[in-house]
Amino acid sequence: MARKKAEHSLCLVGLLPAPPSYLTDFPNVFVSATGTNFYDQCFPSGSVNFGFSCMAAYWLSQKPRNLIKAVLHIFSEDPDERNKFRVQAEKDWERFLLMRARELSIGKTLNYLDYLVIEQR
Repeated sequence: MARKKAEHSLCLVGLLPAPPSYLTDFPNVFVSATGTNFYDQCFPSGSVNFGFSCMAAYWLSQKPRNLIKAVLHIFSEDPDERNKFRVQAEKDWERFLLMRARELSIGKTLNYLDYLVIEQR
């Protein structure tokens, strides 16, 4: 089942036409896209020299509970709902960073971009 899911995710990569790319000018640059879960290890340990991720951790690995009066947890007025999502996000963020740390070569860089919610009390 997992293999079929991965094959399905990756089959779209070859269907899109390739736009002009800077990659043709740099033979030692390799770009990858994976159809795997980014809360798991996606690349071999120590194989990534430069990592970039944008908005990945916005998606949680699992839904900690159903929301009662909100579409997104950040709009929930229920402190218990918000807390359960916060706790899950903290666990997921740690796992995300641990997986990326395994993949990075020693001394190399991960650049990560996401949004921030600042709660006013």
